[in-house]
Amino acid sequence: MAAASSVGGVGDDSCNEHIEGDEDDVIDLMGLDLPSKQWTAESYANARSVNQLNVPCDINILYFRTEIQQDAYFGHLVKKTVFKHQTIDLAYMRSQPVMTDLVDRFETMGLENFLHHRCDWNETVIRQFYATLEISMEEERIWWTTGKRTYYASFVQFATANQLDYDFITSEQSVNVVLENSLDENDYPLYYEPANVGTARIFGGTQGLRHHPTDINKIASHFHA
Repeated sequence: MAAASSVGGVGDDSCNEHIEGDEDDVIDLMGLDLPSKQWTAESYANARSVNQLNVPCDINILYFRTEIQQDAYFGHLVKKTVFKHQTIDLAYMRSQPVMTDLVDRFETMGLENFLHHRCDWNETVIRQFYATLEISMEEERIWWTTGKRTYYASFVQFATANQLDYDFITSEQSVNVVLENSLDENDYPLYYEPANVGTARIFGGTQGLRHHPTDINKIASHFHA
């Protein structure tokens, strides 16, 4: 999913038909049961090396432009779990000594508002978004398909929709923030379950972490991804 093509502009409309009504009939996508190619990360990255919006349409389903997009959806994304978006109680996190510094770092990175932002995700929309996403780093724009329509937004618009300060999070001050700290090996036991509870633990890894460090790791990992 990390493959990003260089988008020079949206393609022609040869693959689209006139769509009546003001809203996309997204739910129809869930009723489809199409065969799909099984992808590896490498094969998908290679297949997605071209701009899917500017290649000839090679399928007859309006939810995707290319067979690669269709296969990415039905061969991979449809099986993935879309986790419910939860708000983060920063006040509670700050009251826990092991989390206090992390809250400060989230605020420094301009992510505080995002952690309070709760989204009612439509799972079909999310999966189709990732299957059809096109990114132009040069133009700072993204394109994607929802239902049967293709949309685009600038990076700034997309950040604003997700309650992120784009100017701040792309500034040198934010980019230089590092979530990791070097710990003395004598500090490790503080973050792991006590040996007497019988939980397997690996110092320096995620196995056997206490509840709060586990939460911190999950939050940090999702933002990093």
